[in-house]
Amino acid sequence: MTRPYAWFPFLMVACGMLALAGCWGSEAPAPPKHDIHIRGLWHVYFEYMSKGYHAEGTKDAAELKKWAAENTTPERLKKMAVYDLDAAFTSPRDNLPYVLRNFKKSEQNGGVVIHETKGLNGKRFVAYGRGGIGELNESEFRAALK
Repeated sequence: MTRPYAWFPFLMVACGMLALAGCWGSEAPAPPKHDIHIRGLWHVYFEYMSKGYHAEGTKDAAELKKWAAENTTPERLKKMAVYDLDAAFTSPRDNLPYVLRNFKKSEQNGGVVIHETKGLNGKRFVAYGRGGIGELNESEFRAALK
């Protein structure tokens, strides 16, 4: 005579092994390099605003670069994922300088403060004044700049 649920422990072990195999088989993908790149520049921009007491931000890349060179340490820049201050101002996707814009207090997200000049495949990465990063198509980009 067989027990009605004798197979149950084997079924639980098999399901557990399948679940673990799925979890161990892949790691979360690393953020794309361009996302980290623009995010690092945004951190420099944000420190310029908060520690430099420039509440409106800046549209002048040379001014921001000069401020960062004089007011941040290499260790601090590394914590912001900025390993080369000069290279931080150029997008790795279109190899053109990022465009900087003033912070807009009137907008909930602070407005677009950094964006790629051309982007890639009709999309541009942007950084918002309050910290969000996004990739926008041309119509979304134009609307975000209004």
